[in-house]
Amino acid sequence: MITERAAYEGFPNRTRWASALIRATLLRQPVMNEEELSALIQASFALTDVIENSGGSRLGLPRMRIKGQSHGEISIKELQDRVWEVDERVMALVSGGRKRWNLV
Repeated sequence: MITERAAYEGFPNRTRWASALIRATLLRQPVMNEEELSALIQASFALTDVIENSGGSRLGLPRMRIKGQSHGEISIKELQDRVWEVDERVMALVSGGRKRWNLV
């Protein structure tokens, strides 16, 4: 039953799920599974792209272009849409984690 629950909640094995359950219970904070962590890493990369394409180099951040776009091709509306998209994904992950561990 524990193995099934671990798989259902996105953990590769029951040991990782049990550890996550204990941490969530003790710390009263959600613990993310592998898929959620991967999504957060991708969200971080997306925000980095947004920052860098909106003049991040002036903020002391290194410049990396989005494939196929020049610096002037991205509009403020596009940047805003991308930030909101990333924010919605992250908030959905956090909300899902809080529900999983009964922290709502």
